[in-house]
Formats: sequence, C-alpha cells, structure tokens
Amino acid sequence: MQQINLLQEVLFDKPQPLRSRQALLILLAVVVLAALLSLGSYWLTAGTEQRVRLISSKRDAAAAKLVELEAQYPVPVKDVLLEEKIVRLERQLRGLNQSLSSADLPNSERNAVLLKSLEGLARHPLSGVWLTRVRIGQAPGDLSMAGSALRTELVPAYLQLLRDQNILGGQVFSGLSVNRLAERPGQVDFELKGEAGGQ
Repeated sequence: MQQINLLQEVLFDKPQPLRSRQALLILLAVVVLAALLSLGSYWLTAGTEQRVRLISSKRDAAAAKLVELEAQYPVPVKDVLLEEKIVRLERQLRGLNQSLSSADLPNSERNAVLLKSLEGLARHPLSGVWLTRVRIGQAPGDLSMAGSALRTELVPAYLQLLRDQNILGGQVFSGLSVNRLAERPGQVDFELKGEAGGQ
C-alpha cells in the first residue's frame, strides 16, 4: 500500500516571483501616473492662482474707481428750502393740469355739462329754499350761486341735496356766506362761490 505524505511541498502552489521586466513596467507605470497627477495638480493650482490674481486686480480697480467717483460726486446735502419749493411747484402743477384738462373740453361738451347742472337744479328743489342768482364764468370751476332760505338749517340741507344728487358734477366751492335778515326774522340769504370765482 502506497502512502502519500500530505506535507510534501510539491502539493502546494508556490508563488512565482515577479520577473524583473514585469516589475520594471509596473514601477514605470506608477512613476508615469504620479507624474501625470502632479502635472494636473500643478496646472489646476496655476490656473486658480491666475484667476485669483485677475479677480483681485479687478476688485482693486473697482475700489479705486469708487473712491474716485466718491471724491468727484460728494454726497448731496439736504436742502429744506429747496424741498419746500419743489412741493409748492408740484402742487401748482397739479392745479394747472386739472384746469387744463377742464379747459380742454370742447365748448359743446362743457355746455352740455352746464345745461345738465342747470336742469338738475330745476328738477330738485327743496321746500323753503329758492335761488336768486346762478353765475357761470368762462374759467373752469367759476360758478357761484345765491339764494334765500326760510330757516338757517335749510341751507346745509340744500347743500346735502346737491351733493347726494350730484347735480353740479363734483363742483367744489371755496366759500359759503350766510346773512340773517333783520326785517324777516329766521330767513337768511346765502351765497356759494366756486373755486375760481372765490380767488
């Protein structure tokens, strides 16, 4: 009977040592790879530094330009008188624009508005109040009315009626005068002046 020695070295795979050529190729590949990585890192670093220098130079140029502009155009000082004058001129300009827009209406259109107002005065009387005079000027807003009332409290009631019924188309009055009549106790005369007529 043949016996087999399991501890014999012939039965185990023996690692083969690298040949010198293979070892040299591997070493060369490692060196080339390291060189490529080093070259790429240097290229990235050089490009980044160049961009940083470019951005820094642009920032310095912008800062110098800002200093130059600040010296050339100092911060304006607030002028209270000038601001008040501007506010007054803007207010006058708004008033002139309103007058111009009213004056630009064709005569036929303005006449139609006036006729409608007069018709409204006739259609909406108030008991105890009567008009004695209605004057319409050429300028927009130049409208005045005069009348009488049996009692003082009827005057504000009549004005409320004019406003509620929009009889005068938004006409603005600058003043109201009320006079008591000594010869007729309780009765008053009143007069309304338009904005243009009251100036």
